[in-house]
Amino acid sequence: MLNLYPDHFVQIHRNTLVKAKSIVQLEHTHSGILVSLANYPEKLAVSRRAYSSIKNHL
Repeated sequence: MLNLYPDHFVQIHRNTLVKAKSIVQLEHTHSGILVSLANYPEKLAVSRRAYSSIKNHL
């Protein structure tokens, strides 16, 4: 999916893609980095490898 729509989706973890425009906030916690999405109540974990690509999209 990421190959087909590289401008629309961002990989935040090995098996997790999110819509880039839905990212609201990145949060550093003691347990790692979390991302908040618009219209989604849970915060999702971000891998260290994916963190830099997410920052580039914001």
